[in-house]
Amino acid sequence: MNRKNNMKNGLSLSGGGFRATLYSLGSLIRLNEVGLMRELNTITSVSGGSITAGWLMLNWSKLNFKNNIDKPHLFTAENFHEAITEPLLEFCSRDIVGRKEIFLSKLLPCYSAINSVKSKYNKFLFGDVLLKDIELSHGDPEFIFYGTNLDTGSSVRIQKNTVRDYNIGIAHGHSLSLAQAISISSGFPPFLSPIIIDSSDWDWNSSGYEKLPKNVLDRLRQRLTDIPHLI
Repeated sequence: MNRKNNMKNGLSLSGGGFRATLYSLGSLIRLNEVGLMRELNTITSVSGGSITAGWLMLNWSKLNFKNNIDKPHLFTAENFHEAITEPLLEFCSRDIVGRKEIFLSKLLPCYSAINSVKSKYNKFLFGDVLLKDIELSHGDPEFIFYGTNLDTGSSVRIQKNTVRDYNIGIAHGHSLSLAQAISISSGFPPFLSPIIIDSSDWDWNSSGYEKLPKNVLDRLRQRLTDIPHLI
């Protein structure tokens, strides 16, 4: 991996519940040990991998990078264990989706298990921070969280400042919290979906690929019905 050439370095963290969260964490630990963490340009994630990626995004500015002992031209975050590993291990020891949530989601149509999960993300890991407010500097990785739009069947790309569905366009000016983004990405049907998001006040622009009639396009841009990415 080398940022000096024109090739970009990417990392994809896949899904599979807390097992995927911890597997992704192990991958990051190793990348940090060999000094490759700061060489990444883009980190994409879905499902359980998004929990790890979201925590890394939130705490990236807190990582204290020092020259790697074996390869001085590379950098290792010396506080990675305290800033990233320990909190994720603590979070993964919790039961955030219990039988109670699943039972209530089936018994009460107005009850959403995924909203219960989001509240636990807020309380135990991410807090109320908005994606747009997370501190990232020029040269830091771009973080992309994936979900699926139930209305279009297309992937939804959630980033710090934009939300994209190529069927309906690119939205700027969203106010999604990190916990919302991870909830969209990390759940699974049928128990933890869908999530309804009011997107009527977002600034929508063309993706260049829309083929839907204008009246349908305008309607779909008013509200996103997202389900966790199906993998």
